[in-house]
Amino acid sequence: MLVCHSCKRKIVFTAVGLLIFSSCVQIFNPPETTATYNYLVVDGFINAGNDTTFIRLSRTGPVTDTTQITPEINANLVIEGTDNSRVPLYENNPGIYACVPFNPSNNFQYRLHITTSNGSQYESDYMQPLFAPAIDSLGWINTELGGPAQSGVSIYVNTHNVNSSSRYYKWVYYETWEFHPPFESFYPSAYFLNNPGGPPLDYTALYTCWRTDTSTGIVLGSTFNLSENIISEIPIVFIPDSSWKLSVEYSILVQQQMLDENGYAFFQNLQQNSEELGSIFAPQPGVVSGNMHCLNNPSETVIGYVSCSSTTTKRIFIVNNQVTGWYKEPNSCQEWIADQDDYFLLDENKLILLQKSYILPNGDKGASVTDPVCGDCRLSGTSIVPSFWPN
Repeated sequence: MLVCHSCKRKIVFTAVGLLIFSSCVQIFNPPETTATYNYLVVDGFINAGNDTTFIRLSRTGPVTDTTQITPEINANLVIEGTDNSRVPLYENNPGIYACVPFNPSNNFQYRLHITTSNGSQYESDYMQPLFAPAIDSLGWINTELGGPAQSGVSIYVNTHNVNSSSRYYKWVYYETWEFHPPFESFYPSAYFLNNPGGPPLDYTALYTCWRTDTSTGIVLGSTFNLSENIISEIPIVFIPDSSWKLSVEYSILVQQQMLDENGYAFFQNLQQNSEELGSIFAPQPGVVSGNMHCLNNPSETVIGYVSCSSTTTKRIFIVNNQVTGWYKEPNSCQEWIADQDDYFLLDENKLILLQKSYILPNGDKGASVTDPVCGDCRLSGTSIVPSFWPN
């Protein structure tokens, strides 16, 4: 065994240095990051068109809590109109409530009423329904922002509103892309995970998959200071050239809705808090209240802004050979040769066979193998073809 004595001295020195340094520093956690909040968060909007309304209810925790959000379950939600109409929402997943399309009238106003399982009641302000115009077009361009690491595809939206019912826009998007794993298996009985000797699978199902992600950021637009209510080339999303989203074929569905002035101000504030967080010079995490109120305790903070708007959508596709400068993102996948004892103990090793077995120089049976995630795309997506995908 070889030992580097200079390295040992360096390690000892570093450890002592850290010990001295740590003895002079005390950890400080501001009260804002350690306090336990239990605010109700209301996320969603009343769909004023031919689509389903979804409302998500959850509870907040400390800023330092990185666990999953806590859903607010077993609540009763009702959309109430000034025409005395009542449309109930039903919980179809923990904390997620939905109702069928109901086409509100422009002659009335609507609000959301919530009763939680402990009897607390919450209401939004009454809102006039807003109706979103059609999206004129979705476009995209290759951009180069200073080198391959910063180049990619920028997708933008164009729209206009002739009736000028609102000048405030909000977009969400749903990305779907086809992809392949780093290695392709050509062995018909390629996948034996926890089932050695089991029935053969169609190996093509391991190689072609799709994945869908929903936007997590906030995308807003306003024509308040413009003479015409026209949105031109507002950026929706940027995809780096190395992204696997562009490796085969990519699609994005953009949903457009309208906001009133107060709703736009709320989401703009929320956008600033979420996007600037991380810099010591940026605003610290804070409560962003909206148009939801607690009836039992008016001083209780409720987070969320429930708007009432119809939506319009548009979808585009981008094929890999349309993108200039795309290169495959590096990965840690490796291919190696395993003998029979390795690849027949797949309940332990969980290997993917890349090709039919063959005879090694020593006479043993062998095969080219890789880890499951490197050869089975279903571990990162689904092999079920989306209904909207082109043939």
